[in-house]
Amino acid sequence: MRHRILVVFGLIIAAMSVTAASAAELVAWDSFSDGEAAVADSGGTWAQVNHTWSVQDGQAVATAGRLRIGYAVMATPVSDGFTVQADITTSPTYDRAAPALVTNWVDNKNNMVTKLEVTPGHPGGMLAVGDQIDGQIHSTLCKVDRLGLTNGVTYRLSVTRTGDIVTGSVTSLVDGSLIGSCSAVLSSEALTAFGAGTGQGLRVKIKDDEDDGGSRWDNFAVFTN
Repeated sequence: MRHRILVVFGLIIAAMSVTAASAAELVAWDSFSDGEAAVADSGGTWAQVNHTWSVQDGQAVATAGRLRIGYAVMATPVSDGFTVQADITTSPTYDRAAPALVTNWVDNKNNMVTKLEVTPGHPGGMLAVGDQIDGQIHSTLCKVDRLGLTNGVTYRLSVTRTGDIVTGSVTSLVDGSLIGSCSAVLSSEALTAFGAGTGQGLRVKIKDDEDDGGSRWDNFAVFTN
């Protein structure tokens, strides 16, 4: 069940995010800069599902709800032709990071997920795009492994949807270089289940072999393509 907590985050989205998508329109954003918990800079209300989310040191973090998949989602004006991105710092705990972005959210049983992992199963760092249809999770519709991702480092995670093609990518914040990307084709079942979903946001699974709750999100932004 969704728990809504009104919050006002900071007023400035990172200039780097805007510049990187200068040909696009910024339609939703949050810089998490004022430390309170939940109306985004762009005016949207964050819905918190399963976890309690807060802002610590200007970054969003899941602070409760162990052993569950948690989300912080806002309604946006787009369901297709968009890019969602955030600067994500992987948990500093060795092999315990699995932060993600959720897109085309309808509910916690129907949505898209694009995630990073530095875990015992993927110690070299993985990027994956998956979905959830009526509660059934398909976690790796596409993936790239051994990317050299490490714990306690900030990366830019992006997901772009154009029609039935969804592309996840991870880039370096040091020099802007592409570290890895992969694309998945949405099935007809997926398009029916969540293709018109307009919720976009944050997602994490806190579990012994996944995230320990230490990963953080910053400079969340939604652009039209």
